[in-house]
Amino acid sequence: EAPYVAEMVRAEMEQRYGAEATTSGLSVYTTLDGDDQMAAVRSLQAGLLEYDRRHGYRGPEAQLDLPAGEPVAEMRKRLRPYPTLGGLQAALVTGTEGERASLLTAAGTELELDAESTRWTRKTPAQLFKRGDVVRLALDAETGKLRLAQIPQAQAALVSLQPEDGAVRALVGGFSFGLNKFNRATQAQRLPGSSFKPFVYAASFERGFSPASIVLDAPVVFRDRAGNVWRPQNDAGNFAGPMRLREAMVQSRNLVSVRLLDAIGVDFASRYITQFGFSQESLPPNLSMSLGTSSLTPMAVTRGYAAFANGGYRIDPWFIARVEDRHGTVILETHPRRACPTCAANAEGFGGQPTVVDGFNFGAVAPAASTAARRRCSGSSRSSVSW
Repeated sequence: EAPYVAEMVRAEMEQRYGAEATTSGLSVYTTLDGDDQMAAVRSLQAGLLEYDRRHGYRGPEAQLDLPAGEPVAEMRKRLRPYPTLGGLQAALVTGTEGERASLLTAAGTELELDAESTRWTRKTPAQLFKRGDVVRLALDAETGKLRLAQIPQAQAALVSLQPEDGAVRALVGGFSFGLNKFNRATQAQRLPGSSFKPFVYAASFERGFSPASIVLDAPVVFRDRAGNVWRPQNDAGNFAGPMRLREAMVQSRNLVSVRLLDAIGVDFASRYITQFGFSQESLPPNLSMSLGTSSLTPMAVTRGYAAFANGGYRIDPWFIARVEDRHGTVILETHPRRACPTCAANAEGFGGQPTVVDGFNFGAVAPAASTAARRRCSGSSRSSVSW
């Protein structure tokens, strides 16, 4: 279940081979791992559903005029505009009795919901529904029973990369591709927040700081030339005084990050952080960068984190392993270089060389951070970095 990646593949193939790419019998093999992808989809959907339930039930998705005695075949036709989305099946309420409600699915299956299936709303089906309501049902993974659900209003994305060479192991761009085609993993420019702080810390290590360095966690006021005043605060609103960077990182202390960036300079930090693959334009030219006010995609942040996992080498994400024509002949194959600081392959720390078939190379790898920021990599090829 990888429709967002399938769309990425279609766009890539059309860009390379033209509009006939989708009708010429090409077979495209991706880097996705089936188990990882399924786990990513289920985890993201379950998390969004749980978050949505905590914010209460918003009511039926639609209300249809359902005359008494309407044939089942006609009621099933009424559900055609409501396809299954994210595993949530649409059902039509045909009546209520006591604390139970009778429903009909588009497949013609008649169901009954009891009070347990709507317990998270703190109301019974009879209190929630009336005849003609269109609602969503989800299968409870623990009990194996159907219960009331609703399409989440919040959205999310997940990216998992193999840090040694950038192979995409799992990618989910939203709750349901059928609901919205927008790929939030590669297209959504969002604020990374505190997850951006490790890049600021990495820049400070290049300037001579270390995890044992002590920085003051205390109120600070900044004033620009225009007279504007900025008073950054910690999330909890308290202060810890002098503390080591390793503790500040664990506790995600905002004031320490701001003071650290002020000490090393915004210009230097910005230039250094671009080595992780971020564009200069995406990084704000001020101290707020230390708090993650950049506009970055989940894919970009995951790519940056991969450098921490593979010894300090920047990788380029790739997702197409090979392409075969209708006769089974390989017309494109990717063999990316692998970042391997412990290998003796060459002085750059790369294991192997890229092989380009048909002039196409998805897997270029280049050094990211300097030698001072690199660390030895002992992970296996099945490790991954996610954001």
